[in-house]
Amino acid sequence: MTTTDDITATIKRALRDNSAKDVLSVVLGNFVGLTVALTEQAGHDPDKAITINGAPGRDVTIHAATGQEGGAV
Repeated sequence: MTTTDDITATIKRALRDNSAKDVLSVVLGNFVGLTVALTEQAGHDPDKAITINGAPGRDVTIHAATGQEGGAV
């Protein structure tokens, strides 16, 4: 089993024990943190909006931090 398989299995277990909203909040928090870290490593300004090309699907934009904790899901 690979690490990505482990992550997928963990998310599936979390969905059995928690609401999808709570699991999504954790997954998105980790996604944003990883994306910001990769942006910094690539030498870009992580304080600006980050757009991920979702071609051929939808694009994802992580807006610059507003200083507020939490948000609507």
